[in-house]
Amino acid sequence: MYNLKLLVIMKGIDLTFVFISYCHQDGDYVTRLNADIEKNGFTTWFDQRIETGTEWFDALEGALQTCAALIVVVSQEAQKSSWVKKEILMAEEQQKPIFPLSLDKQLLKFLITKQHLFLEPESDFLPPLRFYLELAKYVPRTPQLVERPKYQLFDLPTLGKKVDTPPLEVKKVKPSTIIRIADWVNCSRTGTNDFYGIAMLALSYEQSGAHKRALFFLRKAQKLEP
Repeated sequence: MYNLKLLVIMKGIDLTFVFISYCHQDGDYVTRLNADIEKNGFTTWFDQRIETGTEWFDALEGALQTCAALIVVVSQEAQKSSWVKKEILMAEEQQKPIFPLSLDKQLLKFLITKQHLFLEPESDFLPPLRFYLELAKYVPRTPQLVERPKYQLFDLPTLGKKVDTPPLEVKKVKPSTIIRIADWVNCSRTGTNDFYGIAMLALSYEQSGAHKRALFFLRKAQKLEP
């Protein structure tokens, strides 16, 4: 039975959301189903959203009173669930539209007279577009549209339209100064401890393509590094 506070809260509430009835063994599937329903513009409610400390039955009954429609996840486990049966009976008492979604091509015995939608593995057991179009007849839907920006950072060419692009200008770069080996070779003689001279000698060998000689003098320069 409703308490007075809950009845007062319910007054004036628009029926704007979908109640999902299911057996807890199908909880993982319901999480995916719920995400798909919301992606298609509908607000949902199912028992995972009951806040801690809330009276369980009051929350269920309140949601069934204020929902716009009931979706029932039909499975072998749901056939055995007394809670699924109770939720269907309460929804029928409130004359709510009921949409059975069957995971295993079975008819729910509590809803034998209702048209079931048999979900297919090819669609990951998610409802097709025609289901959401039918649901929208009973439940308000928020368009899931992304507005185009009012500005754009770049002037993009129109597809199919030829755009004359000027050729790239190639700038000539002056060659770097070549370090001549002869200018620095004396620095590498025995007893020479000029770090900078030997380092420049290593660089000059590298420029000339003598990588092994360049590496030799580079190591020598490392030993003399100040």
